[in-house]
Amino acid sequence: MSKKDEKIIRVSDKVRIVNPEFFIRCGYPKTFEDVREEVVLKHSVDIESLLSKTHLTTDMLGLGDMGDALLCRNKIINAITYVKLKKTRFGGSERSIHTIRLEQYEGKEFHIFFVKTGTYQRGWRSHENDYSPAFLAHEKTHKILSIVARSPLEIEAKNVEKIIISPESDFILQNRGNLPQI
Repeated sequence: MSKKDEKIIRVSDKVRIVNPEFFIRCGYPKTFEDVREEVVLKHSVDIESLLSKTHLTTDMLGLGDMGDALLCRNKIINAITYVKLKKTRFGGSERSIHTIRLEQYEGKEFHIFFVKTGTYQRGWRSHENDYSPAFLAHEKTHKILSIVARSPLEIEAKNVEKIIISPESDFILQNRGNLPQI
């Protein structure tokens, strides 16, 4: 029987964070929320002016009118956001890992899942019923570790190191209660 590779991180292993770059999402450069925020900052005055000309203002006192105005405002903002995203193809075709640096986290327990990055390639279909489905070119699979904490935090496996625990001296498990809580 062959011996397990000690470098491979498995579900029940302990790891130490060496680079606290935490996973936010895997996807294309721009998100709906990012672009919506830009649209609100850049076009709110114009949208309010348009609503005012149609006698729907978001600062009206009547709940019905105010609700209608807010609904119209949000629909206009969402429509502009969607058109901008579609026009720019979500900021590009490169699907990548997006992170945030959180210095205060070290040495937590993890669960494992996988995400894929790469460049989106459109599928095609011919008149003779030949086809190729859409796919990610230069595809990479990333192992993401989910920290068991009060709120979910994830980190890519390349940002941690595996802690090798000898069966004779399981210091980490014995002192688990002394770890700082987040």
